[in-house]
Amino acid sequence: MKKNGFSIVEMILYMGFLSAFLLVLTRILSSSLEVQTESEATTAVQQDGRYILTRLAYDIENSDIITTPSGAGQTASSLVFTIVPTTYTYTLFNGNLTRRDDIDTNNLNSANTTVTNFSVTRREGVGTKPTLSILLTVESTAQKITGVQSQTFSTTIGLR
Repeated sequence: MKKNGFSIVEMILYMGFLSAFLLVLTRILSSSLEVQTESEATTAVQQDGRYILTRLAYDIENSDIITTPSGAGQTASSLVFTIVPTTYTYTLFNGNLTRRDDIDTNNLNSANTTVTNFSVTRREGVGTKPTLSILLTVESTAQKITGVQSQTFSTTIGLR
């Protein structure tokens, strides 16, 4: 009489194959999650950097007077300007680049990034209108295998 079923050797073999298969799937999933995290960090840094530079360009081009930095060749860690009748101040505060006016303070970078460097250098402009060179460094708050994602942005913006 023949009995249907598996022998102990067959069970051990199947369990070994299943373990190897699950190990390979786990490594693939882990690798894809690492790539996704790095991609999100890179995207966050680039988006925040572009947004900040665009916001600065818009505000500076529409400003009536730039108070800080005050003279040609001077560098400051903040930017103060007036679009009549409101005075705006860009400055670093707790890893955030803030834009403050008479009523409100707004963070310009997202919660996924920090700004570690912000400097503004006033240059001679055309006529009486100054030009500003801006340098800022944006870092991701997400830790990745190869370290923190960081990018330095720089631009030159003039008054119209």
